[in-house]
Amino acid sequence: MSTKQRTEVLFLNIFKIVVLAIMALALLVTVGTLILAASEYAKKPVEPAPAKVAPTENVNLEDFLKQLQPPKADKAPAKDEPTERQQDSPNQPKPAEQKYLNDAKKLNDCYKDFESKVRQNVVIEEENFRRWIQGTADNRKYDRGQPWVTDMVKFNCSVFANQAVIELVKGKPDLKILSESIEYHLERWDEIKENIKEFNRNEQRRIEEERNAEEARILAAKAQAFILLIVAGSAFAVFMVLALYLIFSAIESNLRRIGETLHDLNKKQFNQPMGTESSATL
Repeated sequence: MSTKQRTEVLFLNIFKIVVLAIMALALLVTVGTLILAASEYAKKPVEPAPAKVAPTENVNLEDFLKQLQPPKADKAPAKDEPTERQQDSPNQPKPAEQKYLNDAKKLNDCYKDFESKVRQNVVIEEENFRRWIQGTADNRKYDRGQPWVTDMVKFNCSVFANQAVIELVKGKPDLKILSESIEYHLERWDEIKENIKEFNRNEQRRIEEERNAEEARILAAKAQAFILLIVAGSAFAVFMVLALYLIFSAIESNLRRIGETLHDLNKKQFNQPMGTESSATL
């Protein structure tokens, strides 16, 4: 073998080593991307945390006592009975059903006991008061109902039984404590309920946003899996092309060796002395 042929063989061997390294890398990339693609495709959306319960909040008696110091003169109604603001609908028709009768009686009893302590005598028509309670509680614009009535009676009875309120009214006989107390409770009740509704709306919005974010994440993961499959297919195609190259290269090398062997045999036969063959024949 000549020097030129040896050099060619050397470079061919080096090139085959490089090709084998590329094939190994392509095979690793194929396996790795297939695993990653399967992992991305198998991802499932995570369910968001359940909606939190709105914090419990009640109308605070201490806050009402603070706002009575000093009382707001422009807020006091002319008569010691619910104002138009409390009724929400002054032209509301008279309710036919006598709802909340026991609640009205209970509150009236609390107020009568309070009047005896402060030595006042304000007459409240019980049926008119009951109708006001029913009209306010069942107003369709607000979500009040029996829970509001129960809490309103409880709060106002607490106000009328409070010694600080009793002493305050004794010193300020013109203070319309019934209207002040009922209006304060009504405003704070509606405010608390609105806060609860807002809290629940925010929770529902949070859950919806988290679900949308999870859906977007899963779609992105599936798209990533598709891209990884393309990369895996490309790497495997490179592997197969190089494998075919090595196969054809091996075939070419074998054919070259066969050719070199035949060439050497022919050369030996050509260089063999002619007398040798004749002697062997004789």
